[in-house]
Amino acid sequence: MPFRISSASGGFVVANVNSPQAVAHGGYGNRANGPDIPHQQLIEALRTDAHAVTPDEAVRAREYADDLASAVDAQDTDRTARILARINALLSTATAAFTLTRDLLRPGS
Repeated sequence: MPFRISSASGGFVVANVNSPQAVAHGGYGNRANGPDIPHQQLIEALRTDAHAVTPDEAVRAREYADDLASAVDAQDTDRTARILARINALLSTATAAFTLTRDLLRPGS
């Protein structure tokens, strides 16, 4: 019978024992119920891309990165979804290159 240990804050550990898939996984800064989008990578990409875009877009990118970090820390899925929609809107109207951010979050995703 599989045995599972997990936690919701900070890091997590998952272990399957006595099964053909006997493996152990660990992580830090992740959520056991995390979505497909790597939020921490997206936050870092927004902050990095903010250095190469227009001043107006840089301010928005930093604000969205801070807002997303706050929503993810609070595990507020509704707020996270709203912020991701705002990031998608920024990407679709951006005049400068948000290269790292676009690689992680395609418009409409």
